[in-house]
Amino acid sequence: MANNILHHQENDGFLQLGPKAEIFLAVITAILLGLTVLHSPFMAFVALGIIAVVALFARLPIYAGMMLIFFFPFSRVEQMSLNLLAVPGTKPILLLGAFVTVIAFLNFNRSVRMSNLQRQFATVLLVLFVINTLRALPEVAYISEVKGENLSTFGYLLSYLIKPFVYFIPFLVIAKFVYQRKHLDILATTITLAMLAFSGYFLFHYIFNVPDKGSIEAAWVYVADILHLHKNAAAAFYVVAFPLVLGRYFAKKDLLGLVTLLLSSVSVAFMYSRTAYFTILVSTVVFCVISRRTRYLPLIGMLGIVFIFSLSSTVLERASKGLGEDGDLNLVTAGRLERLWKPILGEYAETPALFIVGQGKYSIMQTKVFKDETTLPSDHPHNMYIESIIDSGFLGFFALTTIYLIILLRVWKSIRGIRDKELQDYQCAALAAILSYLMAGMTQGSLLPNLENSFTFTAVAFALAILRYSQENTDDGQQSEMLAGENGA
Repeated sequence: MANNILHHQENDGFLQLGPKAEIFLAVITAILLGLTVLHSPFMAFVALGIIAVVALFARLPIYAGMMLIFFFPFSRVEQMSLNLLAVPGTKPILLLGAFVTVIAFLNFNRSVRMSNLQRQFATVLLVLFVINTLRALPEVAYISEVKGENLSTFGYLLSYLIKPFVYFIPFLVIAKFVYQRKHLDILATTITLAMLAFSGYFLFHYIFNVPDKGSIEAAWVYVADILHLHKNAAAAFYVVAFPLVLGRYFAKKDLLGLVTLLLSSVSVAFMYSRTAYFTILVSTVVFCVISRRTRYLPLIGMLGIVFIFSLSSTVLERASKGLGEDGDLNLVTAGRLERLWKPILGEYAETPALFIVGQGKYSIMQTKVFKDETTLPSDHPHNMYIESIIDSGFLGFFALTTIYLIILLRVWKSIRGIRDKELQDYQCAALAAILSYLMAGMTQGSLLPNLENSFTFTAVAFALAILRYSQENTDDGQQSEMLAGENGA
């Protein structure tokens, strides 16, 4: 594999750009595409087509993949959620996913082999994802009725199989095509640019469209109206991206990272997501500890306190809800403990077969407690571990959590062996991002592909790409024993 990667490094297409030129091109492209999307979905489609063609002829599938990552946070906004020419399956994000896939296939001879860990993660996740989705096919009519959607079988597969798969495409692109040092920088910068644009978009509309900026309810309504996302779903991007942006800032120490961190902090504050508050705080501490920057923690703590109190009293009120009520866990979990998690798990505990293999996607709707309206009116359990158990059974839950644990341990062990200081910061940030996502899963999200965790798969791919690159580029230029044992045939 070492020779394979070196061969690709010598032949990276005919567009040879320096690092500064690449970043400049990425910024200009992001700005132009953002303005185009706001102006006209059709023009955005044309622009994406032109860029995709350029990427195709330049033989640079990694750039096409980065565009897909950039647009994930915007995929539900009105301009991006329209089917072009009223044809199902022609939303811009789906078309961009198709473009990336085509470009990747046409440049497949330029890809590298996936490591065992990359391949195992993709296999476990995609197999369970497909099985879960297909198992629910007999219940499409019922699911459609409960969710208030007019779903045909094709519509169900398009919405819950094809579209979520698009959110996993960057993992595959990164695993196959990210093998150079500059690719890792480009990936870190892409995530930073995505969050800068997303935060700017959110705050611009928030400032001019929300009269009572201290109202939690007004903020939640605004998020739903302008982003077409639940506030937890919108905040989920920051749960994973914030540590990655933080890591890039410490690696590069540039204005782009600093501004993105500031705007991201303000945006999260006004989304009033306690999960985001907690995970961003913990992931920041984790990053500082594992990157040996604990000296910054007092300063970060003081800045955080000043920041919170300078925004709005409702931010502090929201963050501390339930903590002063004698530690009422049910209040902290917004009633989910007693009226969602316990009833569902109690029913599954009475049926061992269901507990072992689950019932497929949206199995919560098949439970007696849901149909009897014993639980809170929710089509998902607001806990990705419980969702995994009831959808995939304990077997699926065990497989998914085990592969994540293995990845965390491998990434953790790799950090001290990385000699490139910037890459070490990236890897610390990726580890903190994955941990942040796993912590957030206690109250939201899913272990299988959806929009909320689209950045998670990018973070996992980022970490494994750094692991492969750092092992491949040892001081003596030889392939390490670890890589030799991990690479597949």
